[in-house]
Amino acid sequence: MLALVNEILSQTLDNSILNIYTSFYRYGYSVIGGGQIVVPLMITDLVNNQSIISLNDFLAGYAIDQAIPGPLFSFASFVSARSFDGSSHSFVAGMIGGFSIFLPGILLVFFIFPLWKASRRMPLMKHFLTGVSITAASLIVMTAINQLLKLEVDYKIYAVVVVSTLLLLSKKVPAPIIILLSMLLGFIV
Repeated sequence: MLALVNEILSQTLDNSILNIYTSFYRYGYSVIGGGQIVVPLMITDLVNNQSIISLNDFLAGYAIDQAIPGPLFSFASFVSARSFDGSSHSFVAGMIGGFSIFLPGILLVFFIFPLWKASRRMPLMKHFLTGVSITAASLIVMTAINQLLKLEVDYKIYAVVVVSTLLLLSKKVPAPIIILLSMLLGFIV
């Protein structure tokens, strides 16, 4: 019900803070299979449709978020604040983005968790969750491929992507080190 009210208010009122709240609330209830599943939705909505943050800023913040431990949702505060860069509302927008992406999960824990506890034991639900996990992983891979195709044609950039992917798949080098090395190569190259 709250999601419906948010969407109606967002469409009725032209308020950028309300739009940030509504967008991140939507991302919060769209998370199935991990926080990374929201990234394609965020790129489509915030970068392509609303144009409130550039793809470069979005991907830079996402890379930094992946290099540090903690939930992906902390990235919501960065994106929200960055979308209001240069205005006096940047800090408030960051707080609203961080809060609103967590709000559906908080409500879910208090109101739906008892039902979920019982339903996840059902055989059909186990199959459903397996399908959701596969879909989530597929969306993450497709987002990576789509964003790679949008990069400028430069063999140095593609070399960094290939080397970092191979290092990540080898599982011998920790992901934060790979990201730091990729960032350093970005400054050098």
